[in-house]
Amino acid sequence: MAKGYTGDMVIQLLRERGVTSAIINLGGNVQTIGTKPDGTRWRIGVKAPNAEDNFAILEVVDSAVVTSGGYERYFTDETGKVYWHILDPSTGKPADRGLSSVTIVGPEGRMCDSLSTALFVMGVEEAAAYWRKKGGFEMILYTQDNTILITEGLVDSFTLRDAFAQLPVTVIRP
Repeated sequence: MAKGYTGDMVIQLLRERGVTSAIINLGGNVQTIGTKPDGTRWRIGVKAPNAEDNFAILEVVDSAVVTSGGYERYFTDETGKVYWHILDPSTGKPADRGLSSVTIVGPEGRMCDSLSTALFVMGVEEAAAYWRKKGGFEMILYTQDNTILITEGLVDSFTLRDAFAQLPVTVIRP
C-alpha cells in the first residue's frame, strides 16, 4: 500500500497547488488528475504478464490504476517452478489461484493498491464476488490461461491491443 498512499499524497499536493491536469507513474501504480490538457482522457497501458507489451489500453479521468501480478518479482528454482512475491496468508506460499495479474481502477491509490493484491490472492470467483458485494472500483483480471475478465464499468474505456485481439474477454456483471 505504500505506493498507493504515496500516489494519493502526490495527487493531493498537486491539487492543493492548483494543478488540474497531471499523471504520475510509480511503477505499477498510475494516478491521474482531470483529463489531458487537450481535454481527452488519459490513456494507460496495462502490461501483459510475461510479455514486453501492453495487452490493453484504459482511458481514465481522475483515477488510480494499479496492477499486481506475479510476473515481475519472482524467482525460479532448480526444477523450473516459479515463486512470486504475492503470498497467500493462509498457506504462506505464493498465491496461486489462477490469476497472472489484477488491475484495479478507482478513486484512490491506496484502495486500489490494497485491492489489487488482495483480489490476486482471492482468485477469479472470489474477486468477482467481492466486486459484486462491495463495488466502488472496477477491475481487470488476467488469468493464467490467458482469459481476460473486466467489470462492466470498464467496457467503454477498455481497448484490447491488436497483438492480443485473439484473447477472450468476458464482462463481469453485478
